[in-house]
Amino acid sequence: MRPPVPSGTVFVKDPVDVWGKEQTIGLAELAARTHAPPLIFDRQGNILYWDDYENPTPKYDLYSIFGGTLTRSIDYAYNGSFSLKCTPTGGSGSQAGPKYYLTDFHEDATITAKFSMTSPDTYGWYFYVNIAYYDGTNVNNAAVKYIAGGGFQYLDSAGGWQTLPTIARYENEYNWGSMSLSIDLNTKKYLTTRVFRTEHDLSAYSMYPTASALNPHLEIKAYFEDIAGTGIVGYVDDFVVMENVT
Repeated sequence: MRPPVPSGTVFVKDPVDVWGKEQTIGLAELAARTHAPPLIFDRQGNILYWDDYENPTPKYDLYSIFGGTLTRSIDYAYNGSFSLKCTPTGGSGSQAGPKYYLTDFHEDATITAKFSMTSPDTYGWYFYVNIAYYDGTNVNNAAVKYIAGGGFQYLDSAGGWQTLPTIARYENEYNWGSMSLSIDLNTKKYLTTRVFRTEHDLSAYSMYPTASALNPHLEIKAYFEDIAGTGIVGYVDDFVVMENVT
């Protein structure tokens, strides 16, 4: 039970959100959020980092397979005036997107990464959100994949892709969709993924571990894959990392 609020103090509280969660934050977190992009998908947890691509200085590394480019773009935007244009350039199977490195986190926490995305191409691409936790012995990978036109998968503990109930998005360049992925650093397991209007409980599933002696850190990626080499492009916006999302 929550302890009583002392007399003469203010208890900051928002209405229960669409996920059934009660939002109660302190003034320190409220101050942090006033300098962050609008949290219109998940108003939960404590913000660790964000990028809204409004500043021309890149805060990300290029992740690509077979070649790709990243360009700050005014073609489309979810919030503000800019987004990040991701262009796989290597034909079928090529991938491109931003990769972020994070050392400032608590090793006993849960971590949530959220991206918003869109594409003018109605088919022929996948969109991935990946959290890799390097613990000093292994890199523990969690990832989810949206398939353009409808379809959704997660990465299992053996490195294979398993299908979850189909999620359909109206494929239009002005129809942005948001995806978040949550993991538990203690148990090396998934928690949940929230995709568009649907939440999946993945807490029964472990992350995919492989050996790595790199110092502890997080690597968080979002990227598009050109499935058939048709020359697709995609856009990401409103990247946010949070701790201890409930």
